[in-house]
Amino acid sequence: MKISNKETLDKAGERKSPFLTLEDATKIRIVSDVHGIKEHRILVNGQNRMIACPRENEMWRRETEGEQTDAEIPKCPLCEKKYPAKVAFLAMVINRANGEVKVLKKGTTVFGPIMEYNEEIGDVRGYDLNIKKKGKGLETEYTIIPLEKDNQPISGDETGRIESSDIDIGLMTTPREYDEIVEIIGENYPVYVPK
Repeated sequence: MKISNKETLDKAGERKSPFLTLEDATKIRIVSDVHGIKEHRILVNGQNRMIACPRENEMWRRETEGEQTDAEIPKCPLCEKKYPAKVAFLAMVINRANGEVKVLKKGTTVFGPIMEYNEEIGDVRGYDLNIKKKGKGLETEYTIIPLEKDNQPISGDETGRIESSDIDIGLMTTPREYDEIVEIIGENYPVYVPK
């Protein structure tokens, strides 16, 4: 693409995160299935990166599906260097404050109560959820409150944004191959040292 002025240059440099940032109170509607991923958190070129673990995710899949197989479990260079893998859950959501389609990515402190509501009241995709956040860092606590069923149906405009979204949670939760991970981290990435 030809860049002919500063405004075009600035727009090309803007990169919006697909992930939802939770405020003290955030009202959302989940509009997809919930997906799980086990990933390694590492530092690459001074930036935090999350790398989906091929080994941990395949073991998790086999355990969840009750699969008994002698097929080899994929290797992972970060597992070999003793980096722990942590679980995260993802779902596409509408941020009711601004109508943006985003990805809610959190652990069991957020998705645990959501899945409990899913079992108690039915498919949570029929409800707006108010997520209240208190505290910071590791001291953050979340409260999830389902609102009245279909109290604010998904509008035609929101449906259009969902359908035209380039968010692909399936792709986000697909682990890379061993060689691709090595290409990202380099051959001499340090061994994990617990803090």
